[in-house]
Order: sequence, then C-alpha cells, then structure tokens
Amino acid sequence: MIHFMEMNFEKSAQTMMHFWSDCHEEMMMNHHRHNREIGESRLRFKNQKEAEYHKKVDQENRRFQNVMAQQKNQQLFSLRQWRATKRFFNGERGAWKDKHQQVVHWKLSNKENFQRMKVKLTQNYNFDSHINASHLSDNMGAIDTGTSLRLEELKGVKEALVSKENIADDTLGDEEWSAISASSSLSLRDKLKTGREKLVISADCELITVTDD
Repeated sequence: MIHFMEMNFEKSAQTMMHFWSDCHEEMMMNHHRHNREIGESRLRFKNQKEAEYHKKVDQENRRFQNVMAQQKNQQLFSLRQWRATKRFFNGERGAWKDKHQQVVHWKLSNKENFQRMKVKLTQNYNFDSHINASHLSDNMGAIDTGTSLRLEELKGVKEALVSKENIADDTLGDEEWSAISASSSLSLRDKLKTGREKLVISADCELITVTDD
C-alpha cells in the first residue's frame, strides 16, 4: 500500500508543492513590486507637485514681503514729505506760523563723517519722555500724557486770568518806583566799589584737545 502510494501520489504531491511554492514566490514578488510602485509614485508626486507647491509658496512669501516693504517705504516717504511741508508752512517764517510753537526734540543723526563721528543733529519725531515707564516702574500706574498736558495748559490759563484780575492791586505808584530805582542804584554802586561778585562754587578744569597722530 505504501509502495503504491509512493509510486502514484508522491510525484503529484511534489508537483503540487512546487506549484504552491511558485505561487507564493510570485505573490511576494507582486507585493514587493506593488509597494515599490507606490513608493516611486510618491516620490514622483513629491518631485512634481510638492516641490512646485513649496516653490510657489516661497515665491509668494517673498513677493508679499517685498510688497509690504515697498508700502512701508512709501508711507515713510509720504510722511517725510508731509512733515517737510508742515514745517515749511508752520515754521518760524511760515505763512501759517503758530504762536504757540511746540517743543522741538533733537537726536544724533545716523550719518557719520570719515572719522566715524556723528556731528549732525536731526529732529526726533518719535520722542518719548518715558514718563509712563517711570510711573510703571514706581508702581504708580500709567498716565495719559495728552490729558496731563491739557491740564497744565488750563492751569496756566487760570493763573494768567487770576494775575490779570489782581493786576490793579499789584501796580506800583511813582513814589514806589522811585524808591526801588534809588535802592537799585545804591546796590549797583556797592558792587562797583567792591569790584567782584560773590563766589558760589569753583572747580579746577583742564582743556583736553584731541589730535590725530
């Protein structure tokens, strides 16, 4: 029986085993080929799509930054022109001169000479007295500088009105003026006789001159 089975079924069993082995090998090769095609397609997609996408994004970001820089430069140029025109009309000799001139603040210019010295002053349009920072550091809270300036102006106007009301009481007569002039003339004579003024403070100073070697 065993000899019969070996003679009749052993060859078919071996053939079936080789067949399934070939099928399994072909299946693994197909699976590997499929995975390789997926990887290659991903690489092609990255090279053709994602690379172009990132390139376009970089170009758009650079274009946006350039546009923003151009707008900022244009605004600064317009602001400088406006300030120059405003100074021309509102200056000391301008047609629209204001009686109450604002305080002008200055700063060192960024331009240097051949000795790297900043010898010019430019007007500081962004001056900050750091009042709020000082109050915050002292735990006093920030203040409104515009409100404080308006309060100071109102206080000055009020004092001027009060002084005008009391000007009649503060006026001096001719006799008082003559007494004051006489006393001032006497004090002037005393100073001329002494020949020197009262010394308040003195300090030793030295002149330092910078010379090139």
